[in-house]
Amino acid sequence: MDVLIPAGTMIRPDDRGVLYGEGVFETLLVEGGRARLRAAHLARMARSAALLGIPLPDPAPLVDEAERAWPEGEGALRLVCTAGPAGGEPVLYATVSSVPPAVIAQRATGVRVVTAEAGVSHRRPAWSLTTAKTISYAANLAARRARAEEMLWISTEGYALESPTAGLVWLADGAWHGVAGGGVLPSVTAAAILSEIGGNYSSVTVPELHRSDGAWLVSALRGVAEVTELDGRERARSPWTGRLQEIIGRAGA
Repeated sequence: MDVLIPAGTMIRPDDRGVLYGEGVFETLLVEGGRARLRAAHLARMARSAALLGIPLPDPAPLVDEAERAWPEGEGALRLVCTAGPAGGEPVLYATVSSVPPAVIAQRATGVRVVTAEAGVSHRRPAWSLTTAKTISYAANLAARRARAEEMLWISTEGYALESPTAGLVWLADGAWHGVAGGGVLPSVTAAAILSEIGGNYSSVTVPELHRSDGAWLVSALRGVAEVTELDGRERARSPWTGRLQEIIGRAGA
């Protein structure tokens, strides 16, 4: 971590974010002093906080400061808001650091992906927090470490959900798709791509993904990484990867 905003931020041991994972976060790419897709990420953070009942302080001043602190190159901006101690105020802070080289490399090399059942239905119950970007990410990251370069959650009904840290976009029969709502955290990056290229939100099974004309994992830092192998089966490279990366590269604040 290269920058902490505000400097000297401390989390108390009795913070509900530490005790129970009651907190939300967003990760944005800062490039040349500008946070990409800033408005969409802040709107999603507000929705996530509302689902957890956390009164989110305005994160815009922290983003402004982060943009000034990282004027050149690519930086990973992480906004975090914890619920704070019982009876106390939420804690909002930001960190900015270099984008990991391995993440940057995936834009060119693509990713090998395996599927794993998430144990949840794509029909989200009213109390579920699966559409919130909470700090309770340990299970997601453990699953990814145990499986492969990347993994893709599959619902109990057999439909693709999302990667632990990315959304899914695919091309089938000339039509572009992103994963429909339900139990999936809405991907800001996927939304930007589908809005530009004219796509729809739908459901897809693993066999259908194998037959697709292209599949990509997309996220703020990764941008666009083509799925080059799915459950051990190699996939032909798509000529669309560069085009999708150009779309994200133009995505504004």
